[in-house]
Amino acid sequence: MDFKYIKNISNNEGTILLYSQIGDSVDAMGNYVQGISGSAFAYEMQYLQDNCSKINVRINSIGGSVLDGYSIVSAILNSKVPCDTYIDGLAASISGVIAMAGKKCYMADFGTLMLHNPSGVTDTAVLNLVK
Repeated sequence: MDFKYIKNISNNEGTILLYSQIGDSVDAMGNYVQGISGSAFAYEMQYLQDNCSKINVRINSIGGSVLDGYSIVSAILNSKVPCDTYIDGLAASISGVIAMAGKKCYMADFGTLMLHNPSGVTDTAVLNLVK
């Protein structure tokens, strides 16, 4: 199988790396930037649940798309096997919410967790819904 995020399966434990932005975006120069897909992550989590007794999600991300992030949070919370999260550097914005979804959350001594209210949309009803 060809996995995007699963990096290791050993001793009946699987490891997924979230080492990029969450979701796709367009940068200031108009270039398409591919990030971590919430649906692809969920499919890989499903595979690990069926083949492992524990899952580790390692995070170093600036955050990104709330919708992709919610898919990732849901996949972690609905896991049939224990899923721990590890902040290996930065867990900012939606990636910080993802970090808190783990059964246990660990953070490196130099790790950083940053949470904030959602932004980027002028419709306050939508912002309140996401919040």
